[in-house]
Parts: sequence; structure tokens; C-alpha cells
Amino acid sequence: MEKPEPIIKPDTIFSVSDASALLKGVVETAFPRIKIRGELSQITRATSGHMYMTIKDSGAAISVIIWRGTPVSFKLEEGMEVIITGRFTTYPARSNYQIIVNEIEMAGG
Repeated sequence: MEKPEPIIKPDTIFSVSDASALLKGVVETAFPRIKIRGELSQITRATSGHMYMTIKDSGAAISVIIWRGTPVSFKLEEGMEVIITGRFTTYPARSNYQIIVNEIEMAGG
């Protein structure tokens, strides 16, 4: 992948909140829709009905959120290989990034 050009001056000083907000804007603008193939792990369902999990491969892992109203047509299981479609976002309070899923499908062979 190509390295993007810097969007701020190197000597700019930000508050923690401002830096987190800037990062959130950059991430959400750069990745409004992305498809990722990987293996599901750490699947949990909250009492609210939302599901939280990780999608991973041999080199990395990304946090995933599926809101309760998102249609899922099959039972999600640990180790299952899937393709998710969604958008990256960040959670500034913990400096985390994750994918909010719009669609999920089983990965074919």
C-alpha cells in the first residue's frame, strides 16, 4: 500500500481529545466501506443483543461490532471463516478502532 501524505504539520500540538477526534475523522473518511475476509474469534453477545468479536488472520486481528438490528442469516461460531462488509470507526475513549458490520457472509472455499 502507498503511504499517504501527512495532513497536519509535524510541530502541531493537539489535546488528547482533539487528536482522537482527528484520527476518528481520518479513519471514517478513508474507510466508509470495506470488505474483509478472516476467521472469527472471541464472539460474545451482550444482553442488548449486540455482538462483539474479533476477525483475524495469521498476522493481525480487528475488533468487530454487529448491532442487534443487523441481519445475520447463520450462526456465528469460533473459527468460522467469513467475509464482513462494514465501516471502520474509532472509540476515542479507549483509542480503539473497530469495524461496524453491515453484512456478513460465510467465506466460500
